[in-house]
Amino acid sequence: GAPSASPAAGSGDTPRTVPAVPPLASPAAQPDVYTIVALGDSISAGYEPGLTVGSVPYGYVERLYEQALFRGRAEEVNYGIIGLRVEGLNRLLQSVAANEKINAGQLQDFSMFPRSDEITAFAQSVADRASDMPAALARADLVTVVIGGNDFRPFLTDLIDLSADDLAVALEQRYPQLLEQYAAGYETALRRIAAMAPQTPIVITDQY
Repeated sequence: GAPSASPAAGSGDTPRTVPAVPPLASPAAQPDVYTIVALGDSISAGYEPGLTVGSVPYGYVERLYEQALFRGRAEEVNYGIIGLRVEGLNRLLQSVAANEKINAGQLQDFSMFPRSDEITAFAQSVADRASDMPAALARADLVTVVIGGNDFRPFLTDLIDLSADDLAVALEQRYPQLLEQYAAGYETALRRIAAMAPQTPIVITDQY
């Protein structure tokens, strides 16, 4: 059978295998349809513990979509990318706003992840349809964003082997710098999203 996914830290949980089913492509705009647009990392892409190469993604975005269907017609447009960091999200949004094509390698380096070739291919599949994003955001009724786990993952991994003294120094000195950099990048991303969806609620997560 297909190998099981291997969880990582926080919202950066990265399966060792990439779902066989890509995120839903953006359908043509329809009247009276509640549109959910999702951006972010593997949590938005549909990762959950136990995901395998043959799994159909069933994460929080799919659950939101199901709830919307109870109330009427709905569509889900998912631009979540496994392994994505804030810098990658900003590059994606910047290219979309400028009406420029971008490839997975230009988004960010995915080589740190297991099965990086499959993850890169997954990212490319999202980048290939990113030109549809402005139209999807313009008609969106709800935008969701989950990003940040992969920004903190290297830092958290480094903490494992540190002595108590070095750990205290890292938490006191490195963590505030990382958090400040992350927050600034996240704010930039949200402003870019809001510029394309000025009247739409944007729901974000904190870093649990």
